[in-house]
Amino acid sequence: MSGSIAFIRENFEKNPSLFQKLSKRIEDILNDYRYKRLSEEEKLKEALKIREELLKENRDNYPIEINSNLKKALFDNLKDEFEKLDLDEKVLIESVLKVTEVFKTSPKN
Repeated sequence: MSGSIAFIRENFEKNPSLFQKLSKRIEDILNDYRYKRLSEEEKLKEALKIREELLKENRDNYPIEINSNLKKALFDNLKDEFEKLDLDEKVLIESVLKVTEVFKTSPKN
């Protein structure tokens, strides 16, 4: 689990929303284990799930249009807010694509 924690710390700024959720899951796993709500085996299974997510970069959970690191970070960081507003995922995808287009077309200083 320490490898996952180190990876999250090193890459946190790339996708704060995703890495915040994974950090919380790790914290919950460690607390559950500490207070005997999880066995050693269950803790390891949960740790492996998190490791798999990190290795796959959570690719399988993104719509096909969300295909770059910037788009994934925007998608993850905006998703909760769009859900709170009860907006459809299509609106989220369109918004992410528009924002990334603005980044592409804006003049570089």
